Amino acid sequence: MDEITFRRATADEYEAVHNINTNLFNGGDLISNKQRYQHHLTRPYNYAYIAEIEGRVISFCMFTIQDGGTTLFGRFWRTHSDYGRQNINFRLNQYGVKDIVSHHSGIVKGRYMTAISGLHPNLPPKTSLINTRPMLIHEIITAKTLLQKCQQQTYKYLPLTTLDERQKRQLLTSPETSWKFAGTDHLIMDSQVYKAISDNYKLIKETEDPYVLAELSQDEVQSFSLGIQMPLKQQCMFAYKMEIYTKSEEQAKNHIQQQALHAAQSLPDKHLYVVIRLDAAFTEQSSERAAITEHLSKLGLRYNYENAARIGKDPHRITVEWNIRDTADMKRFRVQKIS
Repeated sequence: MDEITFRRATADEYEAVHNINTNLFNGGDLISNKQRYQHHLTRPYNYAYIAEIEGRVISFCMFTIQDGGTTLFGRFWRTHSDYGRQNINFRLNQYGVKDIVSHHSGIVKGRYMTAISGLHPNLPPKTSLINTRPMLIHEIITAKTLLQKCQQQTYKYLPLTTLDERQKRQLLTSPETSWKFAGTDHLIMDSQVYKAISDNYKLIKETEDPYVLAELSQDEVQSFSLGIQMPLKQQCMFAYKMEIYTKSEEQAKNHIQQQALHAAQSLPDKHLYVVIRLDAAFTEQSSERAAITEHLSKLGLRYNYENAARIGKDPHRITVEWNIRDTADMKRFRVQKIS
């Protein structure tokens, strides 16, 4: 193999990074948009790295420092298909972690998210599973069609409150919220995990800026949902990711309906790539999950079997954690086999 060079990526290398995989996730790649890529690469808490051979960029990864400087979160990992099964991205990740920790000694753990089939992943050595959420992936739909379908529904809304900035900050940085609704010390927002502490709110605001709906009873949150919109490479396309935090079927349907309505109204004339993540209680076999799926079909949201098949039967999004001190000894980062 030719000599591989590892180094920091820069904000002006969008084309080179995008060309590693030009149609990743069938156009749903969240850094396929140039402005989005440059946004990430100019944040002081983000560190991105590339591997190259004779000037050709063949692999990319990015890390975010969060949780008050104690956690390193990895995402957007990719390697060109010509160089698959050669551990290049793993070596790039090792290089990046070593470089970041040399400048930030307070980092003690790393985390990343990945998609798996089913509920029981075979994790890499020296890692642990800290959450799992069922994932519903849908075919592209126009905002106009989604709006029409929403308005045609006779579904009886439960009252939900759109949270203002103060309420959002209070909700998303509250450990009580994360433990009550997620059973952990963190919340998932799109492709990142945030510990529910005030130090993370700037990152949440700059990176996700979610539209938050909550079911309130005497000012106490009974359920909530996050709607996160991201521009994709084609200017007419946006990803809209919903995180639904409730174990109730009726509450879940209600949040989905109103998040879908907001997406259609706030992104007129756009094509929407809608992904919904639910509580782990909604397994594929549950009657509640079936009822939610039926409701989604009434909204014109058709399950994308092709994209889901790339992950496997019953796609889930999981979060994996490891001790930073174990990085040099790890055999791999990513979940490769499903048991």
